[in-house]
Amino acid sequence: MSLRNLALKPGELKALSRSGLLLFAARCALRVEPCLRLWWPDPPAGIRTTWTRNLDFLVAAASTPRVPRVAARSRSLSNAGAQAGRRFDSKDETRGRCLNYVFLTLSAGVETAALVDRAAAVKSTILTAKYSASIPAILAHAGRITTPGDPVDTACGIVWNAIRVDVKLLGGEPPAMDLPALRRIAPFWPDPAPSWW
Repeated sequence: MSLRNLALKPGELKALSRSGLLLFAARCALRVEPCLRLWWPDPPAGIRTTWTRNLDFLVAAASTPRVPRVAARSRSLSNAGAQAGRRFDSKDETRGRCLNYVFLTLSAGVETAALVDRAAAVKSTILTAKYSASIPAILAHAGRITTPGDPVDTACGIVWNAIRVDVKLLGGEPPAMDLPALRRIAPFWPDPAPSWW
């Protein structure tokens, strides 16, 4: 199954306001946040702080019409992902690629906060979702997900279905919320959650 066929289309995000787009992007980042454990037991200094501060920033940006500057934030996240790729390139390329996509997910979401043009913001939000959905695909291609049937199709289907639930969840004009509230509004996965996550 092609990622292009599974990925969100711009029309699917019509119901999301600017606030909804940013909260949706933050939910995409929260869904892949558990992959940060791939850094452990020896994460670089400040990597968790970089993640948390930028996630808080993205959620806060959803509650204000002010258009923030994001270049330095986006760069710090992209650099963290690139650092992961380099660190694990010779030891565990799959691990490095997954971590890189974790940080690209949040970086794309942060970049969305600075976009005034609606079409550009939708495109950036879809990119955020694609980065997040790429992680299960990477794991499945590497043989690290075992499922009945084709692991890539199964994993990608599960993650895109979960992503679409968030679109419905955040339609209209969602209320202002902080990061804990955004975590609590709904599970990130269907019940039961995928065993490979």
